[in-house]
Parts: sequence; structure tokens; C-alpha cells
Amino acid sequence: MEVITGNESLLTLLTIGSFLILNKLITSTILGKMKADKTKWFSSTYFNDFHRQAGIILNFLLAFAFFWIFAFGEVYPVLGSAPLVVVILLTVCLTAYMKWRHAKNRANYKAYLLNVAFTAVFASVFVLFVIQIIP
Repeated sequence: MEVITGNESLLTLLTIGSFLILNKLITSTILGKMKADKTKWFSSTYFNDFHRQAGIILNFLLAFAFFWIFAFGEVYPVLGSAPLVVVILLTVCLTAYMKWRHAKNRANYKAYLLNVAFTAVFASVFVLFVIQIIP
């Protein structure tokens, strides 16, 4: 495979950032429409020790996934961004599961289940977009 030179890793990260911001805005709109509890952008409310430990592990994996993009993103754009997509999907799924198990407001679970679906769609669109913009 031919080695790609340039700033493809930076372009991939900017694309990820724009998709994450768009996903967060859509999620906030869904939470508001479904009368779910509003969450802050950078809040970390854990339900129990398992949730806290899993969240910490996923945050370390998220940092590793960003380094993975810089290491392999220029040579293999899809393979370079795949760990990040997987970690983000795991984080959203963990949040939906914990809301289902422990949240008092059942609308929270339903809203986060929709968030899992939207995140999967955004991840698919992101991978297809990366394939198109990076030669």
C-alpha cells in the first residue's frame, strides 16, 4: 500500500471533532424533546463503582485511540480511525446500559438508546467520509 503524506491525520481529527459536536447537538435536542434529564457537556456522573471504573478505562482507551490515529491514520485512514469509533460506541452503549439499570427517569434510557443509534449512524457516515476525502 502506498504511504500517504501530508496532514491527513489532522484532517481526520477535525472531521471527528465536527461529527462529535454535531452528534452532541442532536443528542441534546433529543434529550430535551423526550423530557429526559439534561446533562452538562463535561459532567461525569457515575451510578456506581463499576460505571466509574469502566468510564476510566474507556477514557484511557479513547486517549489511546487518538494516538492510534496519528500513528496509523496517514497510512491506513479507515484502520486508523476504527479504534476511535469503537471506543465512542462502547462509551455510548455503557451510558445507555447504566441509564437503563439505574436511572429513575425512564425517558433517560430511551433517549440514550436513540443516542446509540445516532452514534452508530454518525460512525458509519464518518468512515465513509474518511474513505472519500483521504486518497
